[in-house]
Amino acid sequence: MSYDDMNFTILDKDGKEVFCDIISIIPSENGEKNYVVYTDYTKDTDGEIVFMYGTFIQNGDEVILQNDVSDLELDYIKEKLGPDVSKHIIDYLEGESNNE
Repeated sequence: MSYDDMNFTILDKDGKEVFCDIISIIPSENGEKNYVVYTDYTKDTDGEIVFMYGTFIQNGDEVILQNDVSDLELDYIKEKLGPDVSKHIIDYLEGESNNE
């Protein structure tokens, strides 16, 4: 995985590079890890941009994205992100993706 500022690329299951934007980085309650909210602009069946959630793990010079966020952690992330912020971000991203 490579990253620059607030975006990064990952390899999908077929080995194809996928560009992702980081929406938010949220520290855990105990401060031991940071959650990352990001998107690759995939849309769900309702046409809404999908947010994905994970953590970054530093392994030497390599940064690894782990998507193993528990339901409890996901509730915490969504609470910190807040519904108004989520709606604003989705509206903004919808506009950006329509301009491409």
